[in-house]
Amino acid sequence: MDKSPLQLRWERAMAIRAEDVYLGDDGTFWVRSQDPKAAADDMGYRGRLWFDDNLRLTNMICNCADWHKKFKNKKDEPLLHGKIRFCKHGGSAARFRVAELRRAR
Repeated sequence: MDKSPLQLRWERAMAIRAEDVYLGDDGTFWVRSQDPKAAADDMGYRGRLWFDDNLRLTNMICNCADWHKKFKNKKDEPLLHGKIRFCKHGGSAARFRVAELRRAR
């Protein structure tokens, strides 16, 4: 069975290492580029995450091309909870942010 676009993006998000993700206190994030050709000082990708009181991701934005990609066929668009546009950078940042918030509770 083929994997959905969301499953594929989530798998890519899981491959990003913690040391390549910076989490700001205000929900912002920065993820170092995984491209081996990227310069060492490459700022990578930046975005912001929003969560509800139950630590469920309610929205995300990212400056990567995947997040801004337009889909002609809506079934090909990777959406979390059926409505939140999803990219691997935001997914990895959300994973680490939720773990951080759970530890703080």
